[in-house]
Amino acid sequence: MLASLPAGILWRVKPVAAEDYFGRTRWMAVCSNYFINTLLIQRKGNKEEGEDPIQRMLETLDEGYLLILFPEGTRGTPEQMEKIKPGIARILSVRPELKYVPVFMTGMGKSLPKGRVIVLPYKSAVHYGTPTLPGSTEVKDILEQINDDFEKMYNLYHVNDEED
Repeated sequence: MLASLPAGILWRVKPVAAEDYFGRTRWMAVCSNYFINTLLIQRKGNKEEGEDPIQRMLETLDEGYLLILFPEGTRGTPEQMEKIKPGIARILSVRPELKYVPVFMTGMGKSLPKGRVIVLPYKSAVHYGTPTLPGSTEVKDILEQINDDFEKMYNLYHVNDEED
């Protein structure tokens, strides 16, 4: 996704990443922060000050950064939609003036299989949806809206690997 963004905004973009994976060693944390500008969060926040992942993301947004969130929370089965976690809806319920942009990627399961670090040559694409304001401040309603957006994109761009 980062490679598809305009160079002029990259310094303002922070992909949200799991600290237990991308920061499991000090060296990995430094590299992911330096090369990808990650916002490392604990998946299981303990609500102590500075430890709540939603609060950390809100503070980062308030500092003027743009966030890349993977609403499923993890890489699932390639080319299959997984259940969307409520984190993004929780953020938008507190900041309803923020627009979200749904993004659907195809071919990534073959191009960058889960657990691998080497990109393999395979056709892949990044599809951007329309910037959208949440239609509610209720987490459940926002989650439903986002899920509908992703289902539309899935139906439009889904690639069946068996056809390739």
